Amino acid sequence: MAIRTYLYRPLSLTAADLSPLLAGSASPVVGAPLPDNRVPITIDDSHKIDLDEAMESFGYIFIEEYTGGVPLTSRADYGVLASNPTGVTAGNGDMYYNSTLDMEMRYDSVRGKWLSVESAEFHFGRDGNVGPGMFFRAADGRVMSPTLGWYAFRSGTVVAFAYTRADSDASTFEITAGGANLHTVASASTAGRDLTPNADFSFGSILSVRNVSGGSTMSNVIGWARIKWRV
Repeated sequence: MAIRTYLYRPLSLTAADLSPLLAGSASPVVGAPLPDNRVPITIDDSHKIDLDEAMESFGYIFIEEYTGGVPLTSRADYGVLASNPTGVTAGNGDMYYNSTLDMEMRYDSVRGKWLSVESAEFHFGRDGNVGPGMFFRAADGRVMSPTLGWYAFRSGTVVAFAYTRADSDASTFEITAGGANLHTVASASTAGRDLTPNADFSFGSILSVRNVSGGSTMSNVIGWARIKWRV
């Protein structure tokens, strides 16, 4: 037996919270959070299994043993799963391999969901003028519509958008799924981006982009949207 320190996901528990869940002789010491937000808990290693079970009951997970240096692991790895981890408090960058999608997944704390590391892009654009309410063209030059566009072969989330255009009149891009609004990007410049989208779409959706109704005409547009997959 030896006294060891273990790191767990951030928590607000105290030794008094943990002690009733452990063997009577256990005396856990809950340390101050580290710079990477992991929390060290010191205990006799004979109580490690009980400690893990207690922490899991609060929704937290063991990260690694801590020896006083910089933690080697900066995120939790939940292994191979067929769906998103449940019953845990995930942190930004936590990971697992989704055996259903055959993709590595990371937790995005900004968007509050598990998204694939793998991403895809769909492009759009149109020469000449594109009036309010008009759809842009896809890569082969065909005009998109609620039923013609990029077919979503899995459920996913739009996470980024960028464009260039020849004019700078006030107008708005609209990403649609089957003609219904997913996300809009206001534009009053010849180039721009939006890194904030959190626009979910479902498997089988037809993704398209248009100049939203009620704005100004755009001209000579080239753009793209980035998506990640989810379950």
